[in-house]
This record gives sequence, C-alpha cells and structure tokens, in this order.
Amino acid sequence: MKNSQSHIYDLEFESATIDGVHYARDQKGIWRYADTWIPVPGARDLKLSERFETKEVVSRTGDIERVIVSGDSIRESPELLEWCVEEGEPIYGPEGELKEVFVAHEVWMTKDRVPGALVAPEHSSDDAKRQLALVERKYREADQALEDAAVARANVLRSLVGRLTRQQAREITGLSIGRIQQLIRPEKLTELEVGVLGILAVKGGRSAGSVQELAQKRFPRTDTSAIDGVLRGLVARGLIKGGETIRLTDKGREMAPSRDGAEGASRSKERRGRS
Repeated sequence: MKNSQSHIYDLEFESATIDGVHYARDQKGIWRYADTWIPVPGARDLKLSERFETKEVVSRTGDIERVIVSGDSIRESPELLEWCVEEGEPIYGPEGELKEVFVAHEVWMTKDRVPGALVAPEHSSDDAKRQLALVERKYREADQALEDAAVARANVLRSLVGRLTRQQAREITGLSIGRIQQLIRPEKLTELEVGVLGILAVKGGRSAGSVQELAQKRFPRTDTSAIDGVLRGLVARGLIKGGETIRLTDKGREMAPSRDGAEGASRSKERRGRS
C-alpha cells in the first residue's frame, strides 16, 4: 500500500522500472505497480520476437513449424538467446561460426518473453492509448483506496463500541443504524483468511512469495489477486505485519489456528498428495 506501510511484496518478484515507475511481475505473470500491487492496465510481457528479428518456417497448411534465430542475435544477447543453441538445431558456417538456429515453434512460444521487461500502454506513443491507461490507473488506485478506507472505518467503529452510541455514529457517518450494527459485529474470518493465518502460524515469518505459493496449494481455485486482497485486509485489520517478511501480530496469533493444528493439516495434505 502506498500510504501507511511498506508493501508486503517488496523485492519479492521479477521487477522493471520505466520512466521512474516501478513494476513487479507476480507468479501468474501479471504486471503490477510495485508500490500498490494494482494490476497495470493493459500491460504484458515484452516478447523476444519483438526485440529480435526472426524468420519463420511455415508448412503448406500455413502453420508455423519453426523459428529461425540469427547467430548475430545470439552473440549480441547470449543471456536471452543462448538456450536456442541447446534446444534448437544450430547451423554453422565453414569456419565454425554460428549462422542461425532452427527452434521448434512450440518451444519458442514457451520462452518468447524478455525477463524483466514489459509493454505498458501508459508509456505508449499512441496518445489515445496512453490517456486511457493513465485514467484507468487512477480509477484502480481510487477503488483500492476506497476499499482500504472502508476496512479502516469498520475497525474504528468496532474500537469505539461503548464510547459512542450508534445514533452518534450515524450522525457522523450518515450510515443507517442497521449498517453500523453490521460493521461493529465481531468479525468472522473467511476460510481463506484462516488458511493464510494458519500458514503464518506454522513459521515465525514467511516471504510474500512463500505465502502466495502455499495459499494457492491449499486453495487451488483461488487466484493471486484474491490472496493479495486477503493479505492487504489482514494488514489493515492489524492481524499481520508487512515488510521483507510477513508475520502475525499478537492479535493475529490469537485468531490463527494453533500451530499444531496447522502443521497437522499441512502434513495430512502432503500425505494425501503422496498417496
């Protein structure tokens, strides 16, 4: 989050910087703003085929069968293209110089990206695309800020029970008495929230990537953005602390499953996976 704490994903993922803006690529391949973790509008990986000139071998039916990579390109950027020699069919000249490499199209497609590089419409030379991407970024930031403020408001209302009447709270917030009653009701953690707290209860602190990986193994149908939302919500509610590692707060330990229970569930799941 931008305002109250360092982001829980600092230094955890592949990153890039363009015109002073810092980006991070999550485990699903989604590019996000590193300071807020909001997905970058329209962003995608920069492709090797966009950075280097390649040729294609096409079958009679029009399907691409192989990609031809020049030896000059490989010598220019071995850190990006050396794999072509190992996985493709290299062609050498009379003096042993590498002329080109034939790479199966399926193999090329699995590796066709430049690590740490993205294409983002907000940096486009097309004014229309740039304007729309920039205003979409503002909208997403405002949407997240509103969500975070709603969590903070609910936390304050709960903390003031006994010090303010519901009518006094209504006069300040403009909310109905019923809505205020809903907000001050003791929180019930979702299964995903309990799962994340349980993961952190097993070990004193974990990296953000480790939490993401373990949460997705435990809840395979849950996407990265949902887990990220849970983590931000747990930070806002004072149940976990962000930083280089994520840790439970005292309040978080009280609400987390016992370590024995969490470890037992983890071992049980591992045994089921091996059986």
